[in-house]
Amino acid sequence: MPPAECDRAKEDRNRRRKQFGPDVDAIAITREHRLYRCIIEKHVDHETKKPKPAAFDQAGMSVFVEGPGFKALNWAELLAKKKEWIAICAIDAAELLDNAALYAFELLHDPYGDEAGNQHDNHALVVCKKNSTKGTRMQQASVWQVSPPERDHPPQV
Repeated sequence: MPPAECDRAKEDRNRRRKQFGPDVDAIAITREHRLYRCIIEKHVDHETKKPKPAAFDQAGMSVFVEGPGFKALNWAELLAKKKEWIAICAIDAAELLDNAALYAFELLHDPYGDEAGNQHDNHALVVCKKNSTKGTRMQQASVWQVSPPERDHPPQV
């Protein structure tokens, strides 16, 4: 991702924070946290049974977080937020933080994750400088929390 896209993702997050939630304390994301990425159909590799690396290539990649300071997530509720979401994969925050030099990402708590100010206390962003190598590494480090459905069946929650 070009640095300008990364800067734009951080600026958007900071603008939403000022507009909708200046009194909400951001929670630091640490090694003890787990990140969850909602996956759409085109990002499921049914052959390898993993998300495709492209699932991890946004400059401001939305994730949901569980761990100290965050409430437990409800998987069915999360999948119901957008009809395109069919599965959820998990990645330990430690994978990104322990390999910070390789990934060069920032993990930012972002409870106001959209332009309408809709709040989800567990929402965060993985910001920046993604490429196919990093996407592949994230793919390899991920596991299904909610497996994608077989082509003709609903997701198993």
